[in-house]
Amino acid sequence: MQSFSRRDIIGAGAAALTLGLAGCTGLAVSTEVRSDSYVVDGGTLVVETSNGDVTVEPTYSEQLEVSYTMQTNGPRSEFDRVRVDVETGAENRVVASIDASGFIPLSVSVDLRIRVPEGVRVVGAKTANGEVVVQNVAGDLVAETNNGNVEVTDVEGYVTLRSTNGDVTARNIQGLDGAISTNGAVDVDVLGLRGNAEVRSSNGDVTARLDPSLQAALEAKTSNGEVTWRDIELVTTTWDDNEVRGNINGGNSPLIRVQSSNGDVTIRAR
Repeated sequence: MQSFSRRDIIGAGAAALTLGLAGCTGLAVSTEVRSDSYVVDGGTLVVETSNGDVTVEPTYSEQLEVSYTMQTNGPRSEFDRVRVDVETGAENRVVASIDASGFIPLSVSVDLRIRVPEGVRVVGAKTANGEVVVQNVAGDLVAETNNGNVEVTDVEGYVTLRSTNGDVTARNIQGLDGAISTNGAVDVDVLGLRGNAEVRSSNGDVTARLDPSLQAALEAKTSNGEVTWRDIELVTTTWDDNEVRGNINGGNSPLIRVQSSNGDVTIRAR
């Protein structure tokens, strides 16, 4: 297994771009972009940054392409607090971290843009503060953020999506293991289930778009809002404005729970 630190990336022929921008607040914003490529032979991939966006997408190259953008409105020495580690092997990892002993804890952000060659399965994409976008890859994926949206499109695998403060969206995925937001809307395709799944928001509307042939048991409920469904074959056992239970296409299992504490719940065909 190979292991590379930020220093390795910078020294190994990485392309660098440095910009100074004047923000509307009058503070100077400095940006530095670096990138490099790594030989990989299949395996899985986890991508993580502590403060910034994560984007994962495919490449026609046979190498793993790693690009990261550092930004600060403090002194440029803040970039010295950034470390990006790349590990290759059966379990590939790209992890950006920021030394918390610096000038201001969140004065530096590190956006990761990772391009994945065919044969590498993406199993994790995570940030504490920022958006997570994953598209056109394969793998049973867990995508999560504390503050930001999660958007997943065209994933060949079963996905789990989480955001504390942000919307959660999934389109054209092989299957769903779960999708949860604390504060935000949840809108996901449900084309396959391999076990019980929860689609839920504490504060936001929730929409589940089901494959027309999906067989499952359904529990749909909201505390403050309305539950509606359309264009699906549903035999109800419980039905009122706030709660619907029943069987989709005659299925008794698995169970899909679609819930909101404060928001409308919609079940519809994809």
